[in-house]
Amino acid sequence: MPSVLTCECGAHFETDDLSVQEILCPQCQQLLSLLTHAVPARRTCLFSLFSLVLALVGFFTLIGSVLALLCGLTALVSIARRPRQLQGIASALVGIALATAGLGTTWYFLRNAAADRVGAWLREQLLAPLIDHQAVWPAKTNDGKCLLSRPSPHWARLRGNRGMDAAVAQLQHNREVLLVHLHHRLFADLSTAIGTSPGEGQFFEAGELAGLHLVRPSLVQDPSNEAFGWIGRFGRDGEPPFEPPVPQSHRKLPALENYSGREWLFDLPLGGQPWRVLVQFYHLSGRRPQQTVYVARVYAPLPLFVRYESELRQVLASLQFVP
Repeated sequence: MPSVLTCECGAHFETDDLSVQEILCPQCQQLLSLLTHAVPARRTCLFSLFSLVLALVGFFTLIGSVLALLCGLTALVSIARRPRQLQGIASALVGIALATAGLGTTWYFLRNAAADRVGAWLREQLLAPLIDHQAVWPAKTNDGKCLLSRPSPHWARLRGNRGMDAAVAQLQHNREVLLVHLHHRLFADLSTAIGTSPGEGQFFEAGELAGLHLVRPSLVQDPSNEAFGWIGRFGRDGEPPFEPPVPQSHRKLPALENYSGREWLFDLPLGGQPWRVLVQFYHLSGRRPQQTVYVARVYAPLPLFVRYESELRQVLASLQFVP
């Protein structure tokens, strides 16, 4: 191992020649004794290396990050006590920084996961008195022709088809089936309506959209009106004409049994936050002066809808009709 010599003039230099007892300082030419001036070369503190390795390997684990942090701090203390024998401050600092970042990241994800679990438990407790434990699946409309299933046991039907979420209380007025997710603010409902229409296009662009307006009690069904024809074109006495919301998307659905369908996707302000509502309508194919329309909807606050869209669409995909 080379020896490090320190001269009184302040010069530091190494030598591998241990066969001599004295050596000239290259700066001031003073003779230095190897026995009195030689200092062993500094070695890297193992704790600093452990800190760096543990921080990299265990970045997303609490144990790995905590151990890396402890090793880094231990390395700094050891180097401070023996500065002439130990080195590795840079490695220790990098290990401490990575360990701190790993702890913060892991804590963030764990905290959110714990918050989700606590929130889900509280929501389930609040909904417990409202759940219809005697509900028969699949759920049916009052005429028994349209069926709606739940994609998982986390969905339940509420007694009297009435929820407790004030943001969508108006939207859920007069629903024949109301499903709610026990852990998140996800909803699905089903209803029927009898309406008249001179044509399919006008039918779907008038009455259906009107019910999404904030002042309307529910989609399609307005207790103060017997038909759909005027909705979207005229307001009540003294009110301006109704302006339906603009859908984000609109498409014709494949026929289901003998029923034709259409789908709309809306973003609506409800309860002071944006909600997304996916609406599907089905009616018997062909034009009839008076017919039953089946309205199925799923909706949730916009961030939750995006997160659980596949599950919400599974609810609508379970729709079926019986003779």
